[in-house]
Amino acid sequence: VMEGMMFAGVPYAKIDMLRHLLEREGHPLTDSSNLAKLYIPQIEDREIKRIVKELFEQHFTLIFDGTTRLGEAVNMVTRSITDDFIIRMRLVAFKTTKVHMDGDALFRLIVTTLQRVLGLDLDYCVAYARDSCSTNYNAVNRLMPLSVNALNMLCFPHTLHNTGKHLQLPVLDEFMTPWLQLVPQPGAAKLRWQAILGKGVSSYSKVRWWSRWEIMQEIALNFGALLGFLTNLDADGIGDATTKKMLAIVTNQRQELELELAAVMSCERLCLATYRMEGDRLELLLIHHTIEELIQFGHNLGKDASDLPSVAALLRNRAIDLNTKTREWFPAPHSKWFAGKVTRLPITTGAAARRKSTYKVTYSDGTSIEQDEQELRNNIDVLEMPEWQTAVNVVKGAYDYLEQRITDDCQVPYHCSGPYEVCRVSQLFDPSFAVTKLTAAFVDELCAAIPALANCAAALKAETQAYQVAAGTAPALDHSDVSAFSTAVLQFWREHGKKMPAWRKAAKIVFAIPPNSAASERVFSLLATMFGKDQDNSLSDLIQAALMLRYNGRKVG
Repeated sequence: VMEGMMFAGVPYAKIDMLRHLLEREGHPLTDSSNLAKLYIPQIEDREIKRIVKELFEQHFTLIFDGTTRLGEAVNMVTRSITDDFIIRMRLVAFKTTKVHMDGDALFRLIVTTLQRVLGLDLDYCVAYARDSCSTNYNAVNRLMPLSVNALNMLCFPHTLHNTGKHLQLPVLDEFMTPWLQLVPQPGAAKLRWQAILGKGVSSYSKVRWWSRWEIMQEIALNFGALLGFLTNLDADGIGDATTKKMLAIVTNQRQELELELAAVMSCERLCLATYRMEGDRLELLLIHHTIEELIQFGHNLGKDASDLPSVAALLRNRAIDLNTKTREWFPAPHSKWFAGKVTRLPITTGAAARRKSTYKVTYSDGTSIEQDEQELRNNIDVLEMPEWQTAVNVVKGAYDYLEQRITDDCQVPYHCSGPYEVCRVSQLFDPSFAVTKLTAAFVDELCAAIPALANCAAALKAETQAYQVAAGTAPALDHSDVSAFSTAVLQFWREHGKKMPAWRKAAKIVFAIPPNSAASERVFSLLATMFGKDQDNSLSDLIQAALMLRYNGRKVG
């Protein structure tokens, strides 16, 4: 009974209210406080023993994070791979302290948990996964000498989150501050905006840049209704100074605000990359290709109108004047781009025979053609407009920041080149990659990048042919679907691993390495779900044991 209440996140004091129901089968129960004193320590101890058994002589990564909740809360999650190639995530500790922990205190807490409480050999730790918080960085620096096989893995979704924060949006940022204070909060403004959207308003999280992007996207898609929405709020006295501030921006800086919103709309690829990389699957094998695509996009940004389609559509919707520039691709026999300009507007006056509804466009070679308005708008050369370069500058800062992080052109705590190299070489465990890219030199790079594989190069090279033959029989993999991709890769190693034991052992090590700290962050989401305000006084042993049961997916009762 006690274990079931803890697993469900139900305050154990409610056992007293449910006593009649719980005692129907003739099993008497003592008072809830006595049950708590008797069974919470036993339940917690049993769960720790389960974890110790599961992690015995298994390579693992420790993922950890901290936040403030009535002091400081720190949680630790391990990731390991079973012999059947199942990814096993285990919450091994949830600790609360009265004050914020510095790096040294966090280091001592981690060592105590891993060695004294769990009795783990730190030589089996293959990585410490964290975000770029300075406390976590300092703690890992203290841990590394004790864990000779461990990597220092930064959270890549956290890096992408910070990338989004480097968009240059002076007007939109000024507008978003009062918007977030008013519209997403419960009240009349939210209900009215929800009616305009025809759906629920997106929620906002300060630690998730993409949640801010989703709200910006809602505003951009409904920009035509924005002025009326704010005018009505102001007329009805909703929001007071907050509404007036937004209304002033929309009235006085409408074009700048609309342009920045259009630029933000074109950042969907950045948000999608963040979404995809936040799971507990085999994101490690996909990170490198994903980020390389983002960096390449940043290098080419602004060279084609398709880079920022929302900006291009906005600029092409403006008034067409004489000398408006065009750029159009003509197929064979020309097969090249032609620059042109509008040399005559539609003729709407005079004799009917002379009137024309089309525009005349003259090209650089002297030829001219007639185009209707829609055709012409599709060919307007936005790359020559000053607003285009403004929009490019809005977005480019984010991609420049991402490249700086990957190449270590930033402060040391934020360096990503080492973890990024781990992501690159780990692609060898994707059979569709290995079938064409597996070489002896690549194996050397793999073993140089991952300390736990430092002495494995010879054994891996001896099984190279066997791996390539097996990889050649693997079904096509869908790299766009992280879940399906992970399932297929794990199944491949489940079926073929025993034919190449050195690669099988290496795969279990590599798959235990996450490119993110999302597993630890989800513990805090679970905490919020299970422990509401009516349980603010819960003791640490109850919180830890209950979270462990739920997070670790234990069967109770």
